[in-house]
Amino acid sequence: MSTHKTDEHLQIKKHLRKASFYFSNGSQVEGCVFLSFFDEHHDGSQSLGDLLNDSEQFIPIRTDTEILLANITHLVSVEITLEQELDELMKLGSAYSISIKMISGKSIEGDVFISINEGHGRVKDYANQDIIFLRLLQNEHVVYINQNYILSISD
Repeated sequence: MSTHKTDEHLQIKKHLRKASFYFSNGSQVEGCVFLSFFDEHHDGSQSLGDLLNDSEQFIPIRTDTEILLANITHLVSVEITLEQELDELMKLGSAYSISIKMISGKSIEGDVFISINEGHGRVKDYANQDIIFLRLLQNEHVVYINQNYILSISD
């Protein structure tokens, strides 16, 4: 018989962020993700966007009843409050108000801030980044949208 024992001193401390997760089958899950206090790609804490655009296929979401391992391939979008996610660095660059038409027919509006290399500061360049989830800022939320479910983008 095996027993599962946790060594608290071996656990990595994480902080929880509450978000809404929208899946390709039309379902929605409200839950919390576990984010690291440090990110390997930049100074500061890991953001939800960092987690979504990492190399892991499944991310844990803590709901009121369970820990759900969500397949990011089937996440259409994820919404988190500005208060939890916004870093002023997210607002660097040129601002563009855009509308994203999803394959479901739904449109999502918001702002993107583009500060890619000089000569590559267009919405087209932003959309063609080598990431899965694009960030869109709204009045009260940050929305991460899976590029695989985008039909078109207009600015």
